[in-house]
Amino acid sequence: MDERGPLFAIVEFGVGLAGFAAIFVGLVRRVGAWEAASAYRLELLLIQSLSASLFALLPVALELLGVPPTPMWRLSSMLLVLALVVGFFYARSRFRRLPTSAQGELSAVLLHGGTVLILLCVGVLISGSAGMVSRSQAGSYYLVLVLLLFASVLNFIRTVTTRPRPSA
Repeated sequence: MDERGPLFAIVEFGVGLAGFAAIFVGLVRRVGAWEAASAYRLELLLIQSLSASLFALLPVALELLGVPPTPMWRLSSMLLVLALVVGFFYARSRFRRLPTSAQGELSAVLLHGGTVLILLCVGVLISGSAGMVSRSQAGSYYLVLVLLLFASVLNFIRTVTTRPRPSA
């Protein structure tokens, strides 16, 4: 499979982003207490970046198991769709459990943008598996993984630019 290079690049970027988030957490914990909204953003960041890394490795694993290319990309896409839907409902349930003040701090762009992103990703994966977007099923799969990493980067930027409250 010639697609291994971009997949491994996605893995490296996702793991690197999660690593930077961990370093940031270590530095901020010394300075102040986490706000619930920042903790929620950080949790989304970690889920998105590590999911992108894990799902970038899935086609490689399936190829090593001897799965032919067309079924490999379809299976990978459908498993990613399932993970996106489950992740969406998990994020919504976590949001509802946040204190009301934290819910107010999170912007509508994060919430509605996340919903639009998930719907876009699911649509791209399903249409890519059906051959409606392009001839290459790998292209739609890559696009969704890159969109997940992009969402992680936005969450990272927002978390980093939000000042923590001083600890009492």
